Amino acid sequence: NFIDLNVVMAGCGFPTQPGPPPPFDQDTCYTQYVNIPKAELDGVEIEGKYDAARWYAAIAYTHIDGKDKTTGDYLGVLQPDKIVLDGGLKIPEWWSRIGARFTFADDFKKVNPDDQPRDGYNIVDLYAVIEPMEGPLKGLRLDLGIDNVTDEAYELIARDVYEEGRNYKAAISWTHKW
Repeated sequence: NFIDLNVVMAGCGFPTQPGPPPPFDQDTCYTQYVNIPKAELDGVEIEGKYDAARWYAAIAYTHIDGKDKTTGDYLGVLQPDKIVLDGGLKIPEWWSRIGARFTFADDFKKVNPDDQPRDGYNIVDLYAVIEPMEGPLKGLRLDLGIDNVTDEAYELIARDVYEEGRNYKAAISWTHKW
């Protein structure tokens, strides 16, 4: 058993560019989770990291295939092949690090006959972390980031369903060990 994502686009009338969608018929435009009794998934994920005193770097590659063995249809949760590069600088004097993540996704062509391929995309994310290791602020952590810096319009899981654009984020946490 596999819980899959089914995106039904008939009658949606989504624009080909991001922005507010036009009104749509809820009976013919929806997303639902469905059980696939005989699903087969296979793929590969490879990741390598290097961590030095003043810098770090990582590279990852992902590839996934999946089909409904009963119908032969591709599963709806599939995503394109991706390479992710992540790297940054450590600034131990300020208990911080700054970095950038680059995601390169290939064109997605594993679609069922009624669907259309999705274009590849390139995403740039920037982030910073401050985490004091001693003193009265020990245990405090501040994360700041900007995802999708270039505001790239891209379709992750379905044709004409665009991911959010640029995203600013911040998180603060405090951990204390007793």
